[in-house]
Amino acid sequence: LLIFFTDGVTESMNLDQTDEYDEMRLIKCVNKHRSKSATQIMDAIITDVNRFAENIQHDDITLIVMKVN
Repeated sequence: LLIFFTDGVTESMNLDQTDEYDEMRLIKCVNKHRSKSATQIMDAIITDVNRFAENIQHDDITLIVMKVN
């Protein structure tokens, strides 16, 4: 499993602008969904980031997920 991402993923801020999504949250999300397909993992990450940031995004999100089955 290989994931490339821009800082728009890990630097997404919560609504109060007091906390970033950060790498640890990304790792937790990936570990939770690692048995799924690459597309499902990507969708889960995007959903989790959007939920964390309450759908307010100030930077682009670029994400590439590759998985060998």
